[in-house]
Amino acid sequence: MIISLILRINSVVTSEEVLELEKPFSEEEVRKAIQDSYSDSDGALSPDGFFFMFYQKIWDVIKGELMALFDSFYVGNC
Repeated sequence: MIISLILRINSVVTSEEVLELEKPFSEEEVRKAIQDSYSDSDGALSPDGFFFMFYQKIWDVIKGELMALFDSFYVGNC
């Protein structure tokens, strides 16, 4: 069953798409994900207890450390 699923996925995802999916996160990609997230302070908190608006407002302050976290995740050090 697993092999048939893998074969099915391989027939759906092109090699170009695989390369795109395997690239490290770009700063613009992370910034856009944060900026496009729902940020109403009456909404749900993120897993760490902060509203996304917090991250949106202090992006310039935290982007270096946040990108370092994503880079560590990408290489498997998290």
